[in-house]
Amino acid sequence: MMDIFKKEIIRMTFPYAVRVYDSMSGKRVACATEAEGPGICFSAEDGSDIKTLWAGPGGTMTIWELDDRDNFLATHAFFKGFQSKNARVVKVQNNGDGTWRYDTCLSMPYLHRFCILEVGDERWFLGGTLCDSKKNRDDWSKAGRVYVGLVTEGNENIKVKEIMGGLHKNHGMFCGERDGKQVVMVTGVEGVYEIIPPSDPSGEWEIEKLLDTEVSDIRVFDLDDDGVDELITIEGFHGDRMFIYKRIDGS
Repeated sequence: MMDIFKKEIIRMTFPYAVRVYDSMSGKRVACATEAEGPGICFSAEDGSDIKTLWAGPGGTMTIWELDDRDNFLATHAFFKGFQSKNARVVKVQNNGDGTWRYDTCLSMPYLHRFCILEVGDERWFLGGTLCDSKKNRDDWSKAGRVYVGLVTEGNENIKVKEIMGGLHKNHGMFCGERDGKQVVMVTGVEGVYEIIPPSDPSGEWEIEKLLDTEVSDIRVFDLDDDGVDELITIEGFHGDRMFIYKRIDGS
């Protein structure tokens, strides 16, 4: 029988971004708020060894580890209510003395989610903007885009290029494997798109439309253990409907 216990680690207003990762000191958890406030990391085993990655500003949608030495990329300044004109990516570096510093490596208004995709020896940043701009909270007239850029050692700045546009309410992102191949999926009003990286850094990114329905969030998992992954979606923007898509006879 599995022993399950509940333990309060820290009190945080609107904790949002969570990332479990392997570090030199074992499995750890990074967590940050989408409100004004901190980003922290702690031991995944028992919640001990809490460290403050940054005290503010907050507005963190994504944290992604760069290595096993507690160095990260993270979004800052994407606040609730889509107040994210000043959204940016910061590189968070461990000073080695129990403190961290961070520097902006990419300014990208309305950047909602990003991931790091490892292809051979290269690491790619892939980020999706919720929209291009907003007149107010309910203005969705300007579609979002998807950008990619190489993440290189010792280079603080990430230079990106657009690989996809025209995706309204570009909200969801999945980064991982589907049926054994490394992919990224993005979602929006127009549907679900699968992005496949090139084998060569100078090559073209492949983009294929998988679903023609509005999707807010997506995950991939082989639920019935038949060797073929299912798509699990939340539909409607910040929606209240969950669907499971199973591929049968190629569709």
